[in-house]
Amino acid sequence: MSIDLTYLKIRDVDPVPLDFGSTITGALGAPTQHIDRLGNRWTMAVVTPPMKYEPDGRLTSIDMDMALLEGGVFSVRVPGFKPGTPGSPVLASDVTSGRSIALSGLTPNYAIKKGAPISIVHGGRRYFDRVRAQVIAASDGTATISIRNLIRVPLTSGDVVEIGAPKIEGSISEYRAPIPVNGLISFSFRITEDE
Repeated sequence: MSIDLTYLKIRDVDPVPLDFGSTITGALGAPTQHIDRLGNRWTMAVVTPPMKYEPDGRLTSIDMDMALLEGGVFSVRVPGFKPGTPGSPVLASDVTSGRSIALSGLTPNYAIKKGAPISIVHGGRRYFDRVRAQVIAASDGTATISIRNLIRVPLTSGDVVEIGAPKIEGSISEYRAPIPVNGLISFSFRITEDE
């Protein structure tokens, strides 16, 4: 079970897509072509602002120690981005491949903005991604969106889609917690989706 790191405040976050596809350059001036592959996912480097070591730093340090062993769940917040009130979106149908997903349960006429972060909860695990183009929900709360990466696992109708408060879940690496100075400590780490 992944350790809850959603309470952490953020000083810096750097989301980077992990792309397992490749770009093929054509011979003798032929067009360049990108070959997409399943398994593309996300990694994020995170730095927290300084916090008092007692008790916040002490409690965060044990959560980070456990997340190194068990993985973590981290809230993705985009500075200045206000997602509004999306409702209670879920997948409207099963999805086994591609980039398009049909949603229901949205607030009528809700605008899902281009580049908006989302996470899909399937089988107790989160899959993070970003929306490729703005879509306005219909008056019945339905919409079909396109996401950056190809669908990584078969998704099921009714899976929760987190738009207002998306999260990334995965392995923790590059974890650093310097020795507290003047009673303050800051943490840095990388979280990478496992699948």
